[in-house]
Order: sequence, then structure tokens, then C-alpha cells
Amino acid sequence: MISPMPPPQQPTEARTQPVFVGRHYELVELRAGLEDAVAGRGRSFLVVGEAGIGKTRLVEELAREAAERGHLVLWGRCWEGEGAPPYWPWIQVIRTYLRIARSDGLPRVAGGAGAPYLAQLVPELGGVQSPGPSVPPQSEHARFYLFDAVVTFLQSRPDHTPLVLVFDDLQWADAPSLLLLQFLVHELRDTAMLVVATYREIEARQNPHVADILGALARDGRHLPLRGFGEEEVALFIEGKTGRSASAALVRAVHRETEGNPFFVDEIVHLLVGGAPERWDATVARRLPVPQGVREAIRRRLAPLPAPCKDALTLASVVGREFGLGALQRACGLGADALLEVLRPALGREILVRDPRTAGRYRFPHALIRETIYEQLDAAERARLHGRIGEVLEALHEMDPTPHLATLAHHFLEAVPAGGAEKAITYSTRAARYAEASLAYEDAAVLFERALEVLAEAHPADARERCELLLARGGAQWKVGDGPGARETFRQAADIARRIGDAPLLARSALGFAGEGSRLLWVRSEVVDQPRIELLEEALHRLG
Repeated sequence: MISPMPPPQQPTEARTQPVFVGRHYELVELRAGLEDAVAGRGRSFLVVGEAGIGKTRLVEELAREAAERGHLVLWGRCWEGEGAPPYWPWIQVIRTYLRIARSDGLPRVAGGAGAPYLAQLVPELGGVQSPGPSVPPQSEHARFYLFDAVVTFLQSRPDHTPLVLVFDDLQWADAPSLLLLQFLVHELRDTAMLVVATYREIEARQNPHVADILGALARDGRHLPLRGFGEEEVALFIEGKTGRSASAALVRAVHRETEGNPFFVDEIVHLLVGGAPERWDATVARRLPVPQGVREAIRRRLAPLPAPCKDALTLASVVGREFGLGALQRACGLGADALLEVLRPALGREILVRDPRTAGRYRFPHALIRETIYEQLDAAERARLHGRIGEVLEALHEMDPTPHLATLAHHFLEAVPAGGAEKAITYSTRAARYAEASLAYEDAAVLFERALEVLAEAHPADARERCELLLARGGAQWKVGDGPGARETFRQAADIARRIGDAPLLARSALGFAGEGSRLLWVRSEVVDQPRIELLEEALHRLG
């Protein structure tokens, strides 16, 4: 049990100021990396640790110092879960750079042979394109040219200002984004660039492909694992948040229950102050039990909120970590002023914060807050709300849905248990084709597979559409480099084409099975791929 703390000298203002304590060793390492980058010796760092351990806060401190020195700092934040377009953190980086450079030197930084490839990620660059290389966009070399174009773009700064690139929450990054980051890290030598990325190790391990790339990145750069605060740091943190020193007994209790996790410590402090100065009155006799886990602490912060505010936060958690006010308005059926009034208690308790970069956008200050709210929904309610959000976003982006296809696919796929399989298939297929056109072949293969799963449940008899989706997925698998997987997918497509008697589909399946055109009949003289030859001969025979 922890008793409420005595009143702070600055009860309100102090609690709202960002607090940074500890992390001396890690900050020294990052500062040294920044000095190397300024001297033209590019460096990369991976900051690793559990949720709430302070990875982002540490990097924010470095970014603040770099910006104060006049260096250019660009952030790419990965979207939690599914729904982000391919290369989303890179799109953020490039767009921010363009906004900064637009007043001076845009044609110089955005032109050149790589412009058409950059325009695939950021359509705003379309107006400053110059003729690009004569490489077909779907060729096996296309992704190399895209990666090279991005790196060249970032290295070709007109004023040669040192550049700090921050990628937050890489455990949620798509594989193409990680591969591009790996490409950049290999090109850092002799550049005035510092790359710092954060990720949660436990979540990253759950995706073998992501774990492999992050492992390679760690070998190429500096690995900085973060641990919990010690008691002295917990005491400094509490003092920084409240404006008053805490007793040794209180510090020991908080440290014991939180294991020094800064986010958990912060939640405990929020509970102790209760979001109101009067809770600091030393005469208050009430005693607060220590919450068992960070999610319980968050749930206690949510408990006093009015029901309409909780409902709006629930819908916001379904949208994602960040959301626009317009989408939430439509989902809640409220006007802008009414919705802001509903959200006011959450803003006051720092459960929501305004996005300082974009008017009308809000975000949960930590992913754990959004996760806790979202996890309180049962499966049926999640599906229903995802369907509602999907309908809202579909209407909101009716005129230009292309940049939002992955988001629409995500919501309608999550809504399948509540009905609406047709839209799930449609948008996941469209999002897959968009990903493939963007050279994000891994994303395309996954989205085609999701469409196939829904089709199998909703329309198991639709053999022709299943065959088309298998052909598309097989093509994406070839481009990823998954030859065995692609051949199995094309074999399944051939079985369907044979069964329904469709010779053109069988021919396409045979060509795919043989190896996507350029590798069509490549065999070593001493090896004969009999299944490949037999399927090609069968297709030729049926075509007549």
C-alpha cells in the first residue's frame, strides 16, 4: 500500500513537463555517435528494451540536443499492428524533409535519376521528376534502384547539414522498410548521418523475418539495451514529475512494484496525484494499493473518466495509436466542438495528447495506453467497431483511396467476423497490388494470403477468383525470393485451373511455376526439372 504524497510546490505545471533522468551512459554513447556523424563518419544505433522502458524518451533527448545545434532531425514512426502503407516510416521521413526543403532547394534534392522511384513512395515528388533509369518498375532490380534513390536523396542535402534519422518502434515495421534501413546503414560510412532506431526485443522475436533483419542491423551498428531505473533514478523521476522529493520508503515501494520501468513509475505517480492538486493534501487519509501491472495502473487512470469519453477513447483505440479528429467525429456521430468537449477529460489526464506536428490530429502518448483500452474489447465488439471505422474511412477517402488501401484492408479484415467479407477481399487485394507496385513484395504476399483466407471461408466455391489470387501471391513470393513457396502456390493454382478446365489460367500457372519469365527454362545441364517441364507441356497442349 502507498499513501498519497504531500503536496508539491508546483502541483500542476511540474507534472506536465517532460522528465528525463538517468541514462547517462547511453546518452554519452549517442552523443559520441552524433559527433562522429558531424565529422563525416556515419553511425547507427539500436536502442532496445521492453515497453515503457524509456527508449523513445532517450532518443527524444538526443534529438532535442541535435536540433538545438542546428542539425536536421527526421522521425519515422512505425504504425502499431497492420494497416500502414508500405515503407510508412520512410514516407514520414521524406515528407518531413520535403516540407523543410520546399522553401529552398526542392528541385535539387528531389530531382535526379531516382525521382520516379521516390515518387512511388511520396506522390508529391511527381511534379519534380526527371527521366529515370530505363529499368521496368517490376524488374528484379527495381527495389535496388528504389533503395539507392532514397539513400541518394538523403545524402544530397544542399547545405550538407548533419542529418539525424530516428526510427521508432521497429518491431512494428514492415519488412521492406527494414530492408531499406539495412541498405542505408551499409552506406553510412563517410556521411554526416546518424541513424537511431528503437524496438521492443520480445515483440520483434515473434516475427522471424523482422528478427533476422534487426539482428543484422545490430551487428552493423551499436546495440544499446535499456534496463529499469535504480532507486535513485526513481526518486529523481518522481521529483521531476511532482516538484517535491519523495520519502525513501515511497521510493523503495515504487521501485519494488515497478522494477524501475519509467512508464510504470509515471503511472504510479499519476495514481498518487489523481490528476488533481487536492490529492496532494497531507491530511488525506486514504491509502492507495499498488497496482499489479502497468495495465491495471492504466485502467485505474481510465476509471474516473465519463462514459462518453471512454466510448470515444475506445473508438480511437480501434483507429490506432494516432488518429484524425475528422475520422473520430464521423465514427462517434459528433461535431468537432462536441467531440473535443467529450475528449477534454482524457486530454487533462494526459491519456490523449495533441499532435504538435499536424492540426486536428491526436495520439495516445504511449502505445501501452492504446493497447490497454483496445484489449478490453471482446472479439465481437472489436470486429463490429473495425467495420464501423472501415466504413468511416472509406467515405472519408472516397476521392483518393489509394494511399489508404492498407488501412482500409486492415479494418475490413478485422471486421470479417461481423460480416463484410466482400470488402475485406476487395481492399486486401487492392492493397496487395498497391504494395507490389511500390516494390513492397513481402507486404503484397501477406495481403494476398489474407484475401485467400477470407475467400476460402466466405466463397469456397469461387475457384476462378481463388486461382487469380494464388497467381498474384505466387508472383509476389517470387519477387521476395521465396522460390519454394512460389512454386507451391503456382502448383495449387494449376490444380484449380486444371479442375475448372481453364487453359489460359493453367498456362499462367505453368509460367509462374517455371520461374516468372526471366528464369523460365533456366536449368543446369546436369539437372532436369521434370515437374516444370511436364506442367509447361501440359499447358501448351491445352492451349492447342
